[in-house]
Order: sequence, then C-alpha cells, then structure tokens
Amino acid sequence: FYIQIALSLLSIFVYANKETLATELASEKNTTPQLNHCYPTPEEVYKKNEHRLCVNSGEAMHADQVTNEAVKYLEHYATSKDGYKLFSESPDKSLSQYKKKLDDDTDILKINLNIYASNRYDEIVNKYWD
Repeated sequence: FYIQIALSLLSIFVYANKETLATELASEKNTTPQLNHCYPTPEEVYKKNEHRLCVNSGEAMHADQVTNEAVKYLEHYATSKDGYKLFSESPDKSLSQYKKKLDDDTDILKINLNIYASNRYDEIVNKYWD
C-alpha cells in the first residue's frame, strides 16, 4: 500500500514538472547582439586599396627619405625649448603650455603633458585629445 502511494506521488511530481517546463515562456529578445557597424576585414581593406600601392621603388625610397627627415625635425621641435616661454601650467604641473612667436605674426604653441598614472594612460590621453 505504501509503495502505491509513493508511486502515485512520484507520478504527480513528474507530471507537474513536465507541465511547468512545457508552459515556460520563450524569451522574445534575441540574445545575440546586433552590430551597428560592420567593419571590413584586413583582406577587404587590402583589395579596396590595392590600386594605391606604390610599385615604383625610386618613389618609395624618396618617400622613406622624406619621412626620416620629417621625424628628425619632429624630434628636434618636440625636445627643443629654444625661444619658447611658459604660457600656462596646471597646479600639479602635469600640463604645461609654451608659446613662441615666429616672424611676429605666427604663434607656435607647444604642450607638454606628463602622465604619472601609467595605468590610466589611455583614459588621460583621450580626455585631452577630445
């Protein structure tokens, strides 16, 4: 007699469990995120710009020389303090601006940004860049 009661209770629980699973609502939302922008693959970018590749080795060598010369000038002007005067400085000295007059009609502004929190480098650069 006890076995019949236990089996009938077990069958009721199994039936109720099946009904619960059968009536569970399916989610209406799509769980895969939809990308707003479709970015091209490197292969697609290469094919799109293949016509821009330089095949003239002389032109490529000249471009390399001009680029190297530009880098030298950039290094010189980035490190030189000749003729620059302090224009403004933040209280913590993390941001300094220097100004230089060129030919009495051109102002050159040089900004020196010291970043002390290297783990926040990207955040700080983006703040000043924007």
